[in-house]
Amino acid sequence: MPYVIRNTLILLGIMLIVLFVIVVNNNRTASQLEAAKASLQENRSSLERLHRTTPDLSREDEVISELEERRVRARESKKIILKHDDPTISYQYLLDIIETFTPDIKFNFLISRSGTLDRERVNFNTYTLNGTAEIQSLHFFLFQIEYQPPLYTIENIRLNEEGTAQSDRVNFTITLNAYYDENEGTDINEVTLRPFQYSDLKENPFYTKIHQPRFDEQEEQYLDIYAGELLGLTPSKVFFRNDKGMIVSLSEGDKVAYGNLTRIDWDNQSAIFTIDKIGIPVEETIFLEKE
Repeated sequence: MPYVIRNTLILLGIMLIVLFVIVVNNNRTASQLEAAKASLQENRSSLERLHRTTPDLSREDEVISELEERRVRARESKKIILKHDDPTISYQYLLDIIETFTPDIKFNFLISRSGTLDRERVNFNTYTLNGTAEIQSLHFFLFQIEYQPPLYTIENIRLNEEGTAQSDRVNFTITLNAYYDENEGTDINEVTLRPFQYSDLKENPFYTKIHQPRFDEQEEQYLDIYAGELLGLTPSKVFFRNDKGMIVSLSEGDKVAYGNLTRIDWDNQSAIFTIDKIGIPVEETIFLEKE
């Protein structure tokens, strides 16, 4: 066979082989492309369904921000365990409460002991506070410890009057436990004080409600109905002569020593007073003596 014809046949065979390989590869690539397109379309359909059922996925930043706000609100609305505690942390925390809500409280502060709750990872320190305060301020201070976020428990309270029973100031000794968990706790710097309104006591519990007749210089400046004399009355006024000989006129509701004029009984020619000198209000009726 001539040389030229042989080379032509060999070249033609090689070209047929190359063409076959190209066709096969193109078919395989086309199949892979069609499969990729089908997969892409399926993924798009799945994503559209997911967006329809979970629209929040399209606003990831907003969702993360909202979750963080909820976490902060949850931390502010319930008790939390601190991550760390030591005398410096607790002392500063109590000072923050006092400076914000009850600045008249004065106290000494010391740590009594440390420990760990049984079968728990939670540790605690026990502190003792000794000081003086107005009874109303101390009441609000204890309220803050109970309702502010950090988990502090009041283990013991002892109160003593400072001075007479009429004083609003007391001496106190308070034992507190401060709890903390280094693994699950919250850093004290992430905690903010809740803005509670002042919650005052309605009355001083140390005041004796029934007592011996009291002497009050302020009260003694008013008319003593027991030492005075009823001189006359009208439907709207009564006239007394006090122990110094001066004439005093009173209308209903006016102040007298340890009480007030409740009402004027014109029909019975008398004046009715309410007097409280021993802790029990007493009604006193004084009649106009006729000549």
